[in-house]
Amino acid sequence: MLVLVAGATGNLGQKLIDSLYSRGHQLECFVQSEPYYGVPAIESACKGVDAVICAYTGIPESSLDGQLLLLRAVERVGIKKYVAASWNFDWKNMNLGVHERYDAYIAFRNQGELSSDVTPNSFFTRVLAEVLFSLPGHGDFSPANNGAWDPKRKAMEILGTGKDK
Repeated sequence: MLVLVAGATGNLGQKLIDSLYSRGHQLECFVQSEPYYGVPAIESACKGVDAVICAYTGIPESSLDGQLLLLRAVERVGIKKYVAASWNFDWKNMNLGVHERYDAYIAFRNQGELSSDVTPNSFFTRVLAEVLFSLPGHGDFSPANNGAWDPKRKAMEILGTGKDK
């Protein structure tokens, strides 16, 4: 299968590439810096592939705007397999405003359900240890990057009481 990894140079993108390649998939990689909304480049990257995996960083602009642009390109070229950037906790039953970090993912899912024939798949991994403990400054999960793991204190911020259901 020919798979496009969007966000290929990021921490997660690199790990996905290694994993897909080791399983015998052919790969196309997409990286875009400027212009952020380069629709022709996005659509060109999607042409001829069987599936798209989005490994965009977790900032709201990427999680919502970037993914919507990618989803629309996927639709235009006729791809039916799209894995959304959602490598985090399960937010499927959350409403907007409950946890602001997930609002962009929820909004993307809602918009996709309302307007697309392509159903993005989402994976909820809870914690990706390879990303959580990666090198500082490159996709790390430290408080400096709005993450939960503080390597200086060797402590993790946990939401909730631990007894929530």
